[in-house]
Amino acid sequence: MAIKRIARGSLWPRLVRGLAGVALVGQIFSSLPSGSLVTSSARAEDSKLKAEDVKTLQTQYLAERSRAETAGWLKKFSPELTEQADQLALKGERALAAGRISSARQLLLEARRLLPAPPLVFPEHVSRVFGNPKLRHGQWILALAFSPDGSRVAAGGGTAPTPDRPENGVVRLWDSASGRELLVYRGHTKPVRTIAFSQDGQSIASAGGDPAIRIWDPATGKDIRQIPVNAGEKENDYVARCAFSPDGKSIAVASGPVVEIFEVATGNRQRKLEGHTQTVFSVTYSADGQALASASGDHTVRVWDTRTWKDPQVIAAHAASVLQVVFSPDGKSVATCGADKAAKIFDLAKEGRDPQVFLEKSQNGVHCIALSKDGRTLATGGYDHVIRLWDVATAHVIRTIQGHSDQINSLAFSPDGLELASGGADQTVRLWLIGIVEQQREYLGHQNYVWSAAYSSDGSRIVSASADNTVKVWDTASGKVLFTLTGHKAPVTAAVFSPDGKFIVSAGGDRVLKLWSAETGMEIRTLEGHAKTVTSVVFRSGKQIASGGADRLVKIWDADTGKETQTLSGHKGVVTALAASSDGKTLASAGSDMTVRLWDLTTGKEKGSSYRVKEVVSGLAFSPDGRLLAACGENPTITMWNITDASGKPTLFSGHTGPVSSVAFSPNGKYLASGGSDQVARLWDATSARELHGFRGHKDWISSVAFSPDSRTILSASVDKTIRSWEIPEARIVRLSVMNVVFSP
Repeated sequence: MAIKRIARGSLWPRLVRGLAGVALVGQIFSSLPSGSLVTSSARAEDSKLKAEDVKTLQTQYLAERSRAETAGWLKKFSPELTEQADQLALKGERALAAGRISSARQLLLEARRLLPAPPLVFPEHVSRVFGNPKLRHGQWILALAFSPDGSRVAAGGGTAPTPDRPENGVVRLWDSASGRELLVYRGHTKPVRTIAFSQDGQSIASAGGDPAIRIWDPATGKDIRQIPVNAGEKENDYVARCAFSPDGKSIAVASGPVVEIFEVATGNRQRKLEGHTQTVFSVTYSADGQALASASGDHTVRVWDTRTWKDPQVIAAHAASVLQVVFSPDGKSVATCGADKAAKIFDLAKEGRDPQVFLEKSQNGVHCIALSKDGRTLATGGYDHVIRLWDVATAHVIRTIQGHSDQINSLAFSPDGLELASGGADQTVRLWLIGIVEQQREYLGHQNYVWSAAYSSDGSRIVSASADNTVKVWDTASGKVLFTLTGHKAPVTAAVFSPDGKFIVSAGGDRVLKLWSAETGMEIRTLEGHAKTVTSVVFRSGKQIASGGADRLVKIWDADTGKETQTLSGHKGVVTALAASSDGKTLASAGSDMTVRLWDLTTGKEKGSSYRVKEVVSGLAFSPDGRLLAACGENPTITMWNITDASGKPTLFSGHTGPVSSVAFSPNGKYLASGGSDQVARLWDATSARELHGFRGHKDWISSVAFSPDSRTILSASVDKTIRSWEIPEARIVRLSVMNVVFSP
C-alpha cells in the first residue's frame, strides 16, 4: 500500500499548537464521571492513567523531534517515518481530547518509536538510512529482559563463527518508550544466552558461551564483577540462564547439569545444587524468594525451598527437554515449555495431578514462555514465528501475533503488563501493545439471542435482529433504542438497512420478509414466497432485495412492489448465507450442501466459478472491489478466494479455536472481521491474513460481525443477548526492524 505523502512541514506547526493545548482538555475529560461510550472496564483502564502522564509523553515527543531535526537526523532518514510519527501524535492529541487517555498513550508511544534516531555508532559520512534502526540488534537474539521500572529493555545475542569472523556476543540496551539505543555492552567473547536485571535496576548480569557471569552497570557499561562458573569441570558447558534473587544478594546460575548460587557482593559460591542428569536450561526465583525452580534436559523440573535447600520437589514435566520454567506471580504454580512442543502449568500444591496443557495442532514447537503480571495470560513463542497468548484459566488461545520472520527465542512482559517484548533469529526486538483495554460500547435491550447487527450507511444507526421476535433500531452515539419493530411471529434471523438508509428489511422463522421505514419505524409491506425459514437477507442495490431460506431457494425481490422477480435454484440444502458485490451484479450464496455458488444477477444464471467446500458455510462477504470472497463456517479457518482467478489458491485465516459464524470486510478493504463460537471478534489484515487483534467481552457465541462505514469500528452481536461495538486501535502493534545503510562515496 502506498503511503500518502503530506506536504513537508504541514503537520509540524499544527502538532506543536495542538499538543500545547490538549493537556488541559485531557485533564478535564479525565475528571468526568464514566460515560456510556465505553464499558466500565475500559474506563477503569483510563482511570489508572493520568492526563499528566500523557502530557509528559507529548512533551517528550516534541523534544525528541526537535532534537532530531536540529541534529540533521530527519534529513538522513526517510521523510515518511517522520510524517507517520507526526500523524500518530496528532491522533494521540485527538484521543486525549475525547477523553480516551489509554488510546492517547498508545498512539504517542508509537509516535516516539517511529521518530528517526541513529544507533550509538553512526558514521558521520552516512548519507542515507533506509528503514528504522531502533530496536535492531544485528545478531541472533537469545535473551530479553525489562528493567524493573520498565524504562529499559535489554537484548543479548551472538553470532556463530565463520571462516573470516570469530563468534561473539553483544548486549544492547534501549529506552523502551522511544526505542532509542542507550548502550552496547561488548564484554562477552561468545553468544549471550541470558540476561537479568537486579531488582533495583542498578546492575545487569549476562552470560552465555563463555563460562562466567558478568555483572555490569547498565548506565555506564562498566564491569562490576566477573564470576567464574563451573570452572574446570566441563569446558564446553555454557551458562543457559541466570536469575537474581528478589533481595538482590544472590544470583542463581544454570550451567551444565548443575545450578550454582553465588553471593553477588563477593562472587563467592554459596551453594551447588545437584540432581539433574542433563543440562539445566532454565532457573528462576519465586517473587518472594522462598523457592527456586530449575528445568533440565532430563525432562524434569526441580523446585527448591531456599530456606532449607533440602529435598526438592521433582516434577516429571515433559516427554522431552524442559526448555524454560517460570513461577506464577503468587508462587503457587510454575509454567514450563518443552521440546515436546507443549507448554504446561503445574499447581505445586497438587503434586501428581495432571497439569494444564497449552497445545495447538498448528504450533510447531514452543521455545520460550512468559507469564503476565497478573498471572492470567501465558505467552508462548517458538519455531513457527508465531506468538500465542493463552487464557490461563481455560488454556485457550486468545490471540495470535505474527510479525517475526524467524524463530522466536525469548519473550518478556513489561512490568506494567501493557507490552510484550519478543526477540529471535530475525535479529529484531518487537514490542507488542497488548494491555490496553479496548474502547467499546455495549447495547442492551434484547430479551433473547441477537442473530445479526449492522450499521446504516452513515453509521448513525444500528439495526439488530433477535430471537425475541423483534428488530431494534439504535442510535449509535447515545445507545438509545429509537424503534422496536414488532410484527414477526417467530425469531428474526437477519435485518439490514437499505444502501440509502431509508429502509430496513428483516426476515425470520415465520417465512416472510418485512420492509420497514427506517425513519418512522412503520411497517411498509410483507414479502411472502419462501416455504420455510428465511435464513439470510441482503439489499442487492437500492431497490432490490435478495433472500435465502431453508427451502433451498434464493429469491430476488422488488422492494417497491414487494413482488418476487427471480428465483435462483441449485442448492441441495438450506441456504445459509448470502453476500452481494458492491456493484450489485454478483450474488454469492452458501448452503448446507457444502457449496458456495456465484450468480450473475443480470441473467439470473449461476456462474461457472462456484466452489465446493468441506464444511457448512455460515458467513460470506465480498471485498469492496468485488474481487475477493471470504467464507466461514464449521471449520475454525476462514477461506478467501479471488473470484477473478479461478486457478489461484485460496488465502486462509487461522486463529479461531472453533466454528466461525460471520465474516465481514471493512469498507476500505484493509481489514477482515470475524466472530464465532470462541466468543472473540477477530480483526485481520485482509492482505497478509495476519491476525491484528482479538476483541473479548462477549460471554457466548458471536453470531454476527460488521464494520462501521468509516472502517474504524467493529460491531458484534451475540447469543449472550448483547451487541458490542469495538474501536479498532489506531496503532495496536509496534514493529521496528531492519535498517540498511548507504554510504556516500
